[in-house]
Amino acid sequence: MNVGPGGFGHAPVTKGLVLASLGSSVLTNAARASHRRLPKPLVVLSSSLAFRSPGELLFGCFLLYYFRVLERQSGSRKYGSYAAIVTGLSCALQLGVSSLLQWKVPLAPAPLQLVLASFVPFLLDIPPTSFFNVLGYKMSDKSFVYLAGLQLLLTSGKQSWLALAASTVAGALYKANFCNMKKLRLPGLLVNAIAKFFGPLLSDPGSSGPSISLTSTAPAAAAGRANSAAGGGGGFGEGFYDAPAGRGPGGAAGGVRQRHAGGRAAAGAAGGGGALPAASPEALAELLSMGFSRERAVAALQQAGNDLQTAIALLVG
Repeated sequence: MNVGPGGFGHAPVTKGLVLASLGSSVLTNAARASHRRLPKPLVVLSSSLAFRSPGELLFGCFLLYYFRVLERQSGSRKYGSYAAIVTGLSCALQLGVSSLLQWKVPLAPAPLQLVLASFVPFLLDIPPTSFFNVLGYKMSDKSFVYLAGLQLLLTSGKQSWLALAASTVAGALYKANFCNMKKLRLPGLLVNAIAKFFGPLLSDPGSSGPSISLTSTAPAAAAGRANSAAGGGGGFGEGFYDAPAGRGPGGAAGGVRQRHAGGRAAAGAAGGGGALPAASPEALAELLSMGFSRERAVAALQQAGNDLQTAIALLVG
């Protein structure tokens, strides 16, 4: 379960969500403690983004930050549309159920709904990478994330159970590509604006990543991914998360064998002297919006055969 490099590198939407949630929570609690009235538009905005308790803020921001792997693997525009869609669906479901059953349950904060919905692709598409025994029970490295989610629900109280049900349904609908919602993308201008606005905050000097040799590793990675897809390793839609070891029905070892075999085949094809394809303008724009330099983005797309998922995997290591 590789989440990629640390920090918010190449995850501007996640960075914006985490910082907006933190700022809104601090602002709301400060205004409540000082008994000051905020302007109504600011109250509506902060209340929709603010977590309701310190425990909810702690575990909610941790999980938001952890799930940045989804943005890195799908691209910022797709992840932004995913966040907006599942949050909107969850809100609509909560309001509908509350109205139908005449329940007076407050609407859960938008970041909380996104976190709960993100457990759907996390459960189905992200494989564990290590296992261990605790008191005779077999657990994986994913267990800690599930425990953090359980703690989040416990700190939120009973009012979050409706949000859990609605968010799970919203995540499942997106997973099933209901009404072709996976085709939607957040506008590139909006993603660039988020990156520029939140970029200077908590900036990581090493977020751009070290200089890497794409030529030597890309063919094996691209072939491994193709073999993984042929092996039936279904992902989030077109591959919301692709197992880094090319996992398929054969398990971890089978995925490694597939990747090495694919690498040898690709190396043989590369030895034939075939020209690299030109970088796709759409995929290049997607990578540039995530903060990658043009030179590295073009090289990654050429070596990945313009496969966006493989190019992102190469760039984030």
